[in-house]
Amino acid sequence: MKSQNSFPDLVIDDWSAVLLLFHAHEWEHNILIHALQFNPFYIGALGSPKTHKVRIESLMDVNISAQDLDRIHGPIGVIPSARDAHTLAISVLAQIIASYRQASSAMVQNGDHLMTVAS
Repeated sequence: MKSQNSFPDLVIDDWSAVLLLFHAHEWEHNILIHALQFNPFYIGALGSPKTHKVRIESLMDVNISAQDLDRIHGPIGVIPSARDAHTLAISVLAQIIASYRQASSAMVQNGDHLMTVAS
C-alpha cells in the first residue's frame, strides 16, 4: 500500500484472514472499513486493549455496526501481551487457525461444501 486510502486489488472471501500489523494505527481505519464489506473468517489488528478501544470508537464514529465491530479481534493472539515477534506470530497464527476451524465447522453444519485439495 502506498497510501492510507489505496487498497491492493485483493479478493477477500469467506476463507480469507485479514491481519493488520501496523504500528502507525491511523492506516487501519480505512482498511478495516474495506475489509468489513466482505466476510473474511478472521479480521485482527495489532495493538493494546487501549489501542483497540480507540480503534473501535473511531469505527463507531462512522456508523460501523456493533455486529461488525465484534468481528475485529484485538488485541490479537492467544497469548496476552506477546512482545517478541516470534511469540506474537505463533500466538496470532494459533488464533487464526482456531477461527478457521470454527468457520469451517459452521460451513459443514450448514451443509455447505468445502473445497478439498488432493495431494
